[in-house]
Amino acid sequence: MLILVGVVAAAWVVDAAVVRLRRDALGSMDRQVYYAIGLKNHKTEFERGDVETDTCARSLFPQMGFQPCWYMEKHPTKWVTVGAGRPEDF
Repeated sequence: MLILVGVVAAAWVVDAAVVRLRRDALGSMDRQVYYAIGLKNHKTEFERGDVETDTCARSLFPQMGFQPCWYMEKHPTKWVTVGAGRPEDF
């Protein structure tokens, strides 16, 4: 178990160093936004929002406060919960 933790920590350190040395370390992706709005009657209303352009890191792990671009490609939608709504109710 300790070896696994060490390997993951070393991979993150190398990933962080590579990201900081690259000139094109950040990318951008368009994502569709959906709103989950909690209503007073304990129901959830879903609304489609506009497409947003989000910044991503070209890395294996999240770096510099941005999600990896590979993760954002696999999750092209962005859920915003307003009130008591839950996106998994959809």
